Amino acid sequence: KKTFTTIFYAPIYNLMVLLLKSLNYSLWLTIIAITIILKVLLLYPQHKMMVSQKKMQLIQPKIKEVQDKYKWNQQMLWMELMKLYKEEWVNPMWSCWLLLIQMPILIVIYNVIIWIQSQSNNYYLYSFLWDYNLINITDKFFWINLFEIWWVNWLVLSIIVALLQYIQVKLSLNYNKVDNKNLVIEKKKDSNDFQSLMPDPELLNKFMLYWMPIMIWFATYTFFAWVWLYWWIWTIFM
Repeated sequence: KKTFTTIFYAPIYNLMVLLLKSLNYSLWLTIIAITIILKVLLLYPQHKMMVSQKKMQLIQPKIKEVQDKYKWNQQMLWMELMKLYKEEWVNPMWSCWLLLIQMPILIVIYNVIIWIQSQSNNYYLYSFLWDYNLINITDKFFWINLFEIWWVNWLVLSIIVALLQYIQVKLSLNYNKVDNKNLVIEKKKDSNDFQSLMPDPELLNKFMLYWMPIMIWFATYTFFAWVWLYWWIWTIFM
């Protein structure tokens, strides 16, 4: 716990304090700044992930050939797939690596913001920030209290997030769109066939585009208002 606090919590907390002081103790501006800083730091792994996803789509015909050839031999199937990924310079694990990088940082940022007005955090304060005064923090975003959970905030802020999420997915699908002639997957009548068990990509895309924003809107009633602001900037940056 002490190591985690020293490596992650204390530096991020002090960065938040430094930003707060620089931005006249405006919490909403600080949240925007910390979000942009985090996204810039993750820009390279994010780019690598998107390039990997694009390459994965382009080699789908080759992947299908391997799946068809070794569908009854799982060991050979995975060996050949790994060989194909190596030859094509594709890393399907980039998404997982990005998630592993992001999650600890996001958890720390969430806790730092939640406890940003707590005096107990003074223990982690670096010496050059000794004049920091948490009483000066402004926790309002226009008329909205950033630490408030209120149905009006949810109704307004979550609709904006849902719309931004829709736009992001729409742009992502357009970016990842490739020649459908090369990606036709044969539909098998045999229910035991390997390919028949694979999800329909078109159906998954429609789910992500239409239902994901709706699910986000309904499922996030208990979010603090500042989480919505963080989510706005994160999605816009994406």
